[in-house]
Amino acid sequence: MEPGWRASTSHAEPAEITPGIWRLPVPLPGHSIGYVNSYALIAPEGVLLIDVGWRSDESWDALDQLLRGVGSSARDVRRVLLTHFHPDHCGQAGLFVDASIGMHPIDAGHLYDRFVDQTPYRAEMMRWVDATGSPDAVREVSLTQLTRSKARVAPLVPDHLVVDGEVIKHDRWELTAFHTPGHTGGHLCFYERTSRLLFSGDHVFPHIKTSPAFRPQCSADPVGDYLRSLTRLATLPVDLVLPGHQEPFEGFDERLGQLRQHHAERLSLCERLVAGGASTVWEVASLVPRSRTWDQLNAAAKISSMGETYAHLVHLAATGRATREGSAPITWGG
Repeated sequence: MEPGWRASTSHAEPAEITPGIWRLPVPLPGHSIGYVNSYALIAPEGVLLIDVGWRSDESWDALDQLLRGVGSSARDVRRVLLTHFHPDHCGQAGLFVDASIGMHPIDAGHLYDRFVDQTPYRAEMMRWVDATGSPDAVREVSLTQLTRSKARVAPLVPDHLVVDGEVIKHDRWELTAFHTPGHTGGHLCFYERTSRLLFSGDHVFPHIKTSPAFRPQCSADPVGDYLRSLTRLATLPVDLVLPGHQEPFEGFDERLGQLRQHHAERLSLCERLVAGGASTVWEVASLVPRSRTWDQLNAAAKISSMGETYAHLVHLAATGRATREGSAPITWGG
């Protein structure tokens, strides 16, 4: 990494991380987080992009303009690597008709059910709602979310199934793929060894305490997977982390320690809440301290919170610290 790198003063502007590698903040209209970071590796033979934003005219035009601002364009993109299947990361990939699209096979295997024929996915989501002990309003919002997510993803069939440990060469760069399940079952991080850069997707952020969620099409123990993935990444010498959202940051080892501590505290909290009588995901999630009260959250925020709480409860059960019974809803005990 070149010394003297600094963050862009505006989220709307591209920022050069090191010669030839650019951070492109692509707007996400309607998303509270504002934008997703697309990273462009620009070489004479074309552009490699890591993550691309979701499908919308505003996002597509912005990405093209951001590429033009660094001397390229959407037409020059030859390869797209996707960290995971969430629409804000993969939604525009299918619009790059002349590019190779790479994704982990686990996430690639869920694309059809998530974004083409959602019938089985919707049924699975309804079972999830029942298992959490949620009211009917959550059911309605969850279905609306599925409809919206489908509209935000262009038809996509990856032609490159990226496996753990694979090295992807682009010009002078070599990106090693690390399978880091937790946020999704097929989440990938990419490590560029020469410049000691880690493209972390939604696995590690500078401020957001990434909480793996137990939702349809996740792994059996997302929190356990996530913590093991953190341990694996800790072996890498990283100078700069390039996350899917927020600003790039240094201090990778310190951040990993903060994330481990957060999840240890959250697991202990959920364990205490269950011991105190909260017996469903809905009840436990409603008691987790946050900046706004449970009643102040909208239904979408409650769904997100329940996914995180559910994942911590599942990990407690997997490690013998909680019990689970039933299915609609599941009841949790100490």
